[in-house]
Amino acid sequence: MAELKYKKLFSGLIGVCYSQFYIESEDHDDYDSCEEQFKGQNNGLCGAATPERIFFTARPKDSVIDLDINLYAEKPEVNEVYTDIVEVSFRPGEEPIFLCQWAHEEVYPLNLDNGDYRVRYSIVGLDNDYDYDEEDDEYFQKPVPGQKYLIEIWPQEKSQDQIIKQTSMEAAYWHREWGSRK
Repeated sequence: MAELKYKKLFSGLIGVCYSQFYIESEDHDDYDSCEEQFKGQNNGLCGAATPERIFFTARPKDSVIDLDINLYAEKPEVNEVYTDIVEVSFRPGEEPIFLCQWAHEEVYPLNLDNGDYRVRYSIVGLDNDYDYDEEDDEYFQKPVPGQKYLIEIWPQEKSQDQIIKQTSMEAAYWHREWGSRK
């Protein structure tokens, strides 16, 4: 099958604090607890239980990650290079939507029209970590070697979140910690 064309919405490094980053409106100021973001979901990597917001879990706790966000006209095939993959449904509100670092320290506009979307969150190297001296802050200014994050978005009616692939111990931990919250 031929590769689908897409629009790149973001490509680069984004800061992660407390293992978190988000897609939401810039003015979103009612921060739900992590538990609320995953309520009724199966996965623990990508919480979309509350309206107009997606909560992403990353690793390490405080650093930068290498992230691409692509928008497709239709569902892309799963990229098997990635070792941990989940999907959620998402509906942006009327306000503009942004990729946001924790506490909105940096925000990046995402040109998404209002409507129903499916979001696939894929990670390779989630169990990787820095080989560092804790006194050396230089490590936290570049991504963990061998780790990459991909968010793929396409129009689709709302459906239950899904764990597509899980191979890392880190993903297994988060699926147990946040997933299956009723």
